[in-house]
Amino acid sequence: MKQKWTGRLTAGFLLTGGLLLTAAATQGSAENPLVTLGYLNDTFLPQLTAQIEAKAVERDKVLESKFQKKLDELAARMGQNPGQGTVGQTGSSAQFTEVSLTAGQTLTLSGGGELLLRSGKAVCLAPAAPGLVDTTAGTDLGSGEVLAPNHLYLVTGDGHGLTARESVLLLVRGAYQIG
Repeated sequence: MKQKWTGRLTAGFLLTGGLLLTAAATQGSAENPLVTLGYLNDTFLPQLTAQIEAKAVERDKVLESKFQKKLDELAARMGQNPGQGTVGQTGSSAQFTEVSLTAGQTLTLSGGGELLLRSGKAVCLAPAAPGLVDTTAGTDLGSGEVLAPNHLYLVTGDGHGLTARESVLLLVRGAYQIG
């Protein structure tokens, strides 16, 4: 009985050892690695790069649509697009809005509005005196008087404003209309 166990045990060890040697021989080595450098360079890395680029393009489209949505919301809240003034354009803002006028165009504001002439030449337009209050200099302007650049003007009544003598750039706060 003892010999059977010893024989079986020896056979078991030899079989296990043989299986381990076979498994070790099939694993990668320096001469025969499991993953070759050629596979990595020619197959795996190009596939990985393509997947990353596809995800980046997809994410870029999502961000672009979110950005455009935010821009549309802001434009809707402003109620108008700042920039070159067109006849009939109206606007109102609690913040200063940049407005450009060409020679001969008029800008009228509602009472309490403010404007700041950044560049160009303009004259006061007012149906009654005082037309505008120059809060920088502490003076009043009547109709036809020249506005000083970089002075803050307060509009004293509805329909008061300015006429551009040349192209002007203004900062305007309050309800206004370009004519």
